[in-house]
Amino acid sequence: MKALLKARSLRNTLIAAAAGSMIAVPTLASAGFSEKSEYRVTFTQENLQSRTGQAGLYGLLKDASRKLCGSSNLKITGSLRASAEVESCYQETLTAAVDRVAHPAIKELHDQ
Repeated sequence: MKALLKARSLRNTLIAAAAGSMIAVPTLASAGFSEKSEYRVTFTQENLQSRTGQAGLYGLLKDASRKLCGSSNLKITGSLRASAEVESCYQETLTAAVDRVAHPAIKELHDQ
């Protein structure tokens, strides 16, 4: 529990780079399973021009969000509360990353 409270106070950042600009997405770490405080997701405008590229970018954002927040698997977290907090961290981080990318097709994938 002590580790959980400490982890909740950490700030994580998901960074996406697009066309030479950096997009930072801060969120609260919930269960502290990630030793990293940021992940970089690099993409180009070409990724956004095809459905395959869009799906690939969205997958990278999901993977980075999960790595930042950790697994919500009950066997790993040890409690329903911790699992729920990890899942909340994941959803908030992913939503913030999608918002920062600011592309309608990525938002549409996220909203499905």
